[in-house]
Amino acid sequence: MTVRNLSFAWAEDLAKLPPPEWLVDGILPSQGFVALCSEPGVGKTFLAIDWALSIASGVEWCGRKVTQGPVVYVIAEGGAGIGQRFEAWKVAKGAFPDKSALAVTEPIQLHAMGESTSLIRLIREMKIEPRLVVFDTLAKCFAGGEENSAKDMGLWVDGAFQLQKEFGATVLALHHLTKHTGEVRGSGALKGAADAVVRLKRNAAGIITVECEKQKDAGPFEPFTLETKVVPAAGSLVLVATGAKADAGRTWGIFGLDTLKALATFQEGAKSKEWRLKTGLKERTFHHHRNSLIENKLVTEEGGIYVLTEAGKTATANAMPLAAVA
Repeated sequence: MTVRNLSFAWAEDLAKLPPPEWLVDGILPSQGFVALCSEPGVGKTFLAIDWALSIASGVEWCGRKVTQGPVVYVIAEGGAGIGQRFEAWKVAKGAFPDKSALAVTEPIQLHAMGESTSLIRLIREMKIEPRLVVFDTLAKCFAGGEENSAKDMGLWVDGAFQLQKEFGATVLALHHLTKHTGEVRGSGALKGAADAVVRLKRNAAGIITVECEKQKDAGPFEPFTLETKVVPAAGSLVLVATGAKADAGRTWGIFGLDTLKALATFQEGAKSKEWRLKTGLKERTFHHHRNSLIENKLVTEEGGIYVLTEAGKTATANAMPLAAVA
């Protein structure tokens, strides 16, 4: 039997510990484990890059103070266009210091034996002490694992905790929501282990709402909104703050806009069935988007005919292409 020495502290000493510190004030806790979740196509990668490079540069993020330090970004998906996103940030918001943001250009399977150690060794070789380590996305860094297995997800979380302990870093995992229920995908072990869970959703006008689902050691931040801005010189987008009211409607992504555009092709409106056939969506998915559009007052129903509201007409006229948003 192996006997090990255990860590301990008296309660009166714990009571004297300082309050939590922040990487991004009120949003990203220092030395925490954070899940950033949304449906596909809402903008998780753009937000993660924005946070990462703001921390690397030490510049405020949307008026919030940040703690400066190196970052590590594990690019497990995104293809050739990911470099343009970093360049767009640089053009729009200013250069970040050299050697302050290390990109790892292959998935790191934290649930697999030796993978977290390999990443730690690489970071040590680069001679940096990261304040933030991003995994984009958890799914791509979970090959061979079963998302619904508490055991498998627990192994992945243990790998993240190893990085936290080694560097005193915050680990940020980008993850998806289930298509129909909007819940965090997979085992509840991920959400249970997280110090913070941040959700994104996007309406048909392209406004992204950022919400706090969980903040373990502080009060949740108030929802706020962002929107994309084209950076022509880089051929990509960045996120900027907007004064729009946070959207309290259902979570939905790129296909909600496509569904709205499909209705716009009918000059006099359309019945539900012909509208759905125009979208090519399955009934359940279509009904989800249709109900969201109604809740957001972009579509109204009159005698069985669905038509765009004035807000819906504006949204379809002004909407940007969303295919590049992840």
